[in-house]
Amino acid sequence: MSTTTGACAHAESRMQAYLDKLLSESDTLVVEEHLSVCADCAAAYRFELKLRKHVKACCGGRADEDHCREELLAKLKSCCGGAADEQPS
Repeated sequence: MSTTTGACAHAESRMQAYLDKLLSESDTLVVEEHLSVCADCAAAYRFELKLRKHVKACCGGRADEDHCREELLAKLKSCCGGAADEQPS
């Protein structure tokens, strides 16, 4: 049984835009209000923040998507023995 509410679904569907500061003022307020009362969504928000910081750090602080993707793939290949681009059988 899922505990996700309509408010959780609304916040989740806007999380990336919220993190990118792309929401309207009214949508921002709705998401922030929900995050202040929902521990699960607040935890998901904190996770996304940490993930973004980690990815940015792994990319040498650069936000260039192509550079970041290439650098992350190279790091995955080096730590995973080159299996990062192989498809599972």
